[in-house]
Amino acid sequence: MSAGNNGTDDKELLSAQVIKVLNTVTEEKQKIVRLKFWAHLDFKQIADYLNKSEAVVRKSYYNTLLALKNRLR
Repeated sequence: MSAGNNGTDDKELLSAQVIKVLNTVTEEKQKIVRLKFWAHLDFKQIADYLNKSEAVVRKSYYNTLLALKNRLR
């Protein structure tokens, strides 16, 4: 395996770890992170989709990211 593949392997490993940790939070928090990160929706779009306030969605998103960061350490 060449050194160039190590970066790809590292990214794939990190992605797998993030998904594994993301699966430990509530389904709603997972939806918010996935809609924001992978579907590239803004907070208003996510709030409308989930029938929540934009402030609740924003707070949940950032709290979830912080929890994920702490669990990945």
